[in-house]
Amino acid sequence: MAQIQQTFTYALPTELYVAGISTVGIGTYTYVGPDTFTVEIDGQGRIIMVNPTDPDLSPERKKTINANSSSELPVAYLAVNHSYEDSWDNNDTYTNETQSNGDVYQVLTNPDLDDAYDTPRWDAQTGTWKIDQLLKPLRNDAYNEAQRRKDYLENYKKAYQFSDAIETKIDAYLVGITSYMNANPPYKTWKFKTLPTPPAIPKIDADIVAEFMKVPTPLGFSEDKGASHIQFNANANSENVRN
Repeated sequence: MAQIQQTFTYALPTELYVAGISTVGIGTYTYVGPDTFTVEIDGQGRIIMVNPTDPDLSPERKKTINANSSSELPVAYLAVNHSYEDSWDNNDTYTNETQSNGDVYQVLTNPDLDDAYDTPRWDAQTGTWKIDQLLKPLRNDAYNEAQRRKDYLENYKKAYQFSDAIETKIDAYLVGITSYMNANPPYKTWKFKTLPTPPAIPKIDADIVAEFMKVPTPLGFSEDKGASHIQFNANANSENVRN
């Protein structure tokens, strides 16, 4: 197998670890390595070894990557991960991003491909390689609780016609809880040393709950979302989070 050096471009996420690929953010990378090579994949199709030596490896667990193919060049780049380069350094550069609570997060501005994407996996159904974006969890317990309260009201509103006074209160609450959720979205947890404490979640008028208790739980609305199971806890996101 011949050694090659090939430069290519690849679309990057709009923001690292957040779902969504940019239409303008493009990275330029140079592959150095063999033109073709064999890899071992696991049961999910993920590459676990380059140039496997096990003679008993089943054909289903062994795939060949062709770095001369434009579609497989990024796969080859991620698979070999600079192992054929004597000395490689991405020379990472960062900018400081101040969060709402004053925490300062260093944003990587020149990501290597494996900073943005996971190890390639073979999709047996399509017979092609897939490169999945690396994602990190978003979290805001108060947002989740607000969503539960919103769902609670919306399901009863769809199922029943209440008095004008109660309908007015329901509509007003839905407007308020939607505004709350828009103002307090899930946090990018990796950017914080300690997650912010969100403002108190709007409370549901007791008159609304009392009217809901007079009618059966709407069909298709899980019991654990009912009034007796909703957690009306305004305290959320109080624990520390590590990057």
